[in-house]
Amino acid sequence: MQHEERVLVTGGCGSLGSAIVDEFLTRRDVEQVYVFDHDERGLFNAEQDLKEYSDRLTFVLGDVRDQEALEQAFADVDCVVHAAALKHVPVSEQNPYEAIKTNALATQNVIDAARATGVTRVLGVSTDKAAQPTSTMGATKMLAERLLMAADRETDDVVFGGVRLGNVLGSSGSVVRIFEKQIADGGPVTVTHSDMTRFMFTPSEAAEFIVDSLDTLSGGEMLVPKMESVRIMDLADAMIETTAPAEPGSADIDIDLIGMRPGERLHERLLTETEARSAIELEDSFLIPPQSEAGNELVSDGGAELETPYRSDRATHLSRDEVAELLSGL
Repeated sequence: MQHEERVLVTGGCGSLGSAIVDEFLTRRDVEQVYVFDHDERGLFNAEQDLKEYSDRLTFVLGDVRDQEALEQAFADVDCVVHAAALKHVPVSEQNPYEAIKTNALATQNVIDAARATGVTRVLGVSTDKAAQPTSTMGATKMLAERLLMAADRETDDVVFGGVRLGNVLGSSGSVVRIFEKQIADGGPVTVTHSDMTRFMFTPSEAAEFIVDSLDTLSGGEMLVPKMESVRIMDLADAMIETTAPAEPGSADIDIDLIGMRPGERLHERLLTETEARSAIELEDSFLIPPQSEAGNELVSDGGAELETPYRSDRATHLSRDEVAELLSGL
């Protein structure tokens, strides 16, 4: 990032959004960070928590569903990280049109607002559930990805791209928060399937990858980090062992298998078979190139072509001790 640049984060009060804001403030030399969110209480709390950075912060109350509000917020902005989204699979299954409006239609609002103002770069934040989706949430995030890629092809003066991440540990509504409450209440801890695996990232790791991707964004690409995989049963066991209260104690907290929920899948994937054919493996990430020759150039620079999907059941799984160490960093 350049010192004179001004960046806006949509969903800036969310678990991931706030980590992105923190990354810009504490580890990047940018002129101004705009925190855009529809959560009034979240904005107030963020303003109180970040007082030491008040000269570099602007808080904007608004909704990504409102293009006029976006255009007003983007008026003095150089770069946008679009992190606002409905992220929970069961909620989106029960309210599909709300997911469409927030995840897909609002992404088009961000695109149109960027075109109408002086924004130069837009990076969308997507999810592994967008790769060959089985849920409403995943399908709407896949559409958001496609909108960003199309926008880059059709726009000369704004660069659009995206990142696709796995689960962010400790985010609002995440399995970690659910397990924490269940353990504090004495159990049982509920797991949907004993073989389920997920890609896992801490918020700070995710934020660093997102901001690094914004730095290197060339247009039309989707960047996918190399991530560690966790068996959900191992996560539950590690959390019971490390966080259970003295009473009743970890030995007395049971794990109940409750079955998979609508739209949920056993293993996540960050790259599909089709994407793997054109994706380029870099040192710490994979790049899904735009419909151009960019991928071939990266291969010649030392990247490698892939042949198989990138799925959580095929990735290296953390041991229970490694899961406990990961949790200690939250």
